[in-house]
Amino acid sequence: MSLVRVLARHPGVSVVGEAGDGREGVQLAHQLRPDIVLLDLVMPELDGLGVLREIRGLEPAPLSILLSAGLTEEVAATARELGAVDAWSKSLAPREIATRVLALHADRT
Repeated sequence: MSLVRVLARHPGVSVVGEAGDGREGVQLAHQLRPDIVLLDLVMPELDGLGVLREIRGLEPAPLSILLSAGLTEEVAATARELGAVDAWSKSLAPREIATRVLALHADRT
């Protein structure tokens, strides 16, 4: 089951947008002002780190998490410097990612 579908099944969670590329992700983040932004490191037009740079000044700041198939500590550290709360491997099961996202969001509110 996809991460979007797993998240959407949780009470109180609404998936408000899904971008096809990084530029669209930036536009949607500015337009929709979501509580949570999940980003893939590798995206067309603008990668996840570029999106983090572009949405860095959003208020209120979304809880941003970078996902990557080939996650390195250097990429994770850069993501955190750019405002991500964390970076996780895409090898995690969608349910595990959803559980972690919801826990971080609960801690933040």
